[in-house]
Amino acid sequence: MEPKISVIISSYNRKEFIRAAVQSVMDQTLRKDLYEIIVVKNFIDGEIDSFLQQNNVKNLYYSPDIARGAGTKAVKGIKASKGDVICFLDDDDVFSNDKLEEVYKLFADGRIGFYHNGHKIYYSGKAIDGTWADSGNYYLTGKEAFTDEDIKFLAKHQFWFNSSSISMRKGIIDLELLGKVNFTIDYYLAFMGINSNMDAVFDYMPLTLYGVHNSNGSKSSTEDFKKFCDSHNAYNSSRIDDHIALFDYFKGKKVGLLLGKYFFKKKLGYLLFSSRGNAAKIDYIKTSFDLLKSDIKLKMYGDIAEAIGGCTLFLISPNSLRRRLYKMYLKNEEERERLLERRQG
Repeated sequence: MEPKISVIISSYNRKEFIRAAVQSVMDQTLRKDLYEIIVVKNFIDGEIDSFLQQNNVKNLYYSPDIARGAGTKAVKGIKASKGDVICFLDDDDVFSNDKLEEVYKLFADGRIGFYHNGHKIYYSGKAIDGTWADSGNYYLTGKEAFTDEDIKFLAKHQFWFNSSSISMRKGIIDLELLGKVNFTIDYYLAFMGINSNMDAVFDYMPLTLYGVHNSNGSKSSTEDFKKFCDSHNAYNSSRIDDHIALFDYFKGKKVGLLLGKYFFKKKLGYLLFSSRGNAAKIDYIKTSFDLLKSDIKLKMYGDIAEAIGGCTLFLISPNSLRRRLYKMYLKNEEERERLLERRQG
């Protein structure tokens, strides 16, 4: 019997996490003949490779000199898969042991094309925090246009966050587009999912444990203001091409308003920390006014004065706006660390 579900685990240089990710999939309550595990990684390691072979895990290698993009790894795994449904798992995340059973039951409904589950924070080997205080499901019918309520819900809960929370029909994934993605694979998958003619489900079950550790959010890289700005410039510069390609591909389609808000926000963030000087200022102002002229402001921003105020402050003193964001960052980091320590204890 062909497996109904294919779990694709992508790993880039992080040998210390891969075993736990694979083990979490091996420990599922779902019958083993109903799913397969595929690992796509850029390294060869005798011990890890032996572990994968012993447990009948497909072990795909790609040369980091040839393909570094996250989308390329995902496409390689998808092409090798036999399942109708694809579940994605980052190497530093893990699944709860009933994740695939829930996915299997949900996708028994042939109308479902995309599913995004809730997650808990996974810190120092412990699940310590959950997402979204509400309970129940949010259901989008694929053939209908989004309502204002739909758009606000999806934006508020960042339905695109964390590819390890995404499961979807293989048939609705555009492999050519996905192969062009360097970093933001979760955004692409999510927008593909809700832009299809199939239905999408979002719920709050924490079926994914999202790994938090130094390598995916280090305070040391932003411990002072200059490093904070340099870090954001490097981060945003590396991803702006992904965002532009995403916006161009889906522009004019049913996800238009939602994607427009996301794109404008990302572009403003890129320009704010850009090292392009006056050219960035001009582009920032133009982008802000494009936003104010569009329908997006009516759906997403509400307070136009806030957008105008930010634009004015950036024109007069961009460093003041950066410092304001830096203070917000430090405050959020302190609160996050206190929460992690309290819940871990």
